[in-house]
Amino acid sequence: MVGKNYTLLNGAFERLTWFQIQVSDTYGNHLRVGGHHVDSILVSETDNPIYPTVQDNNNGTYTITYLPGEEQSGPYSLEVTLDGDDIEGSPFSVTISPKPNNAVLLGVTLGIAGLCLIILVALVAYRRWRRRGQYQAIAESR
Repeated sequence: MVGKNYTLLNGAFERLTWFQIQVSDTYGNHLRVGGHHVDSILVSETDNPIYPTVQDNNNGTYTITYLPGEEQSGPYSLEVTLDGDDIEGSPFSVTISPKPNNAVLLGVTLGIAGLCLIILVALVAYRRWRRRGQYQAIAESR
């Protein structure tokens, strides 16, 4: 049996990442039953492995999930086996994004807040200018 039709997603710090494999026979026909032993591990050069959770969906597909921690960023090799044999294409290259830099996020947030404040001040000034023009038009018409 061969595991095929998988879509891999790169991971990110503290973001649940998942992908599925579909088990097929040697002729490429999708199997519609579960019960196979699927195992998975993400290995890095820093010896900080990640052990994903494998869920048998009992329909020939298996969902593999992992949640990278703070010190688990960088390139990984994802090994997936089906009944003890590597699935087609295994091991895969996966990159896990590091924890976002809070200083950068704060800067972006403050930048957006500043822009919103500028727009608000401009809107208030525009409304006052319009009202002033309306009052002048009323005064001139009297």
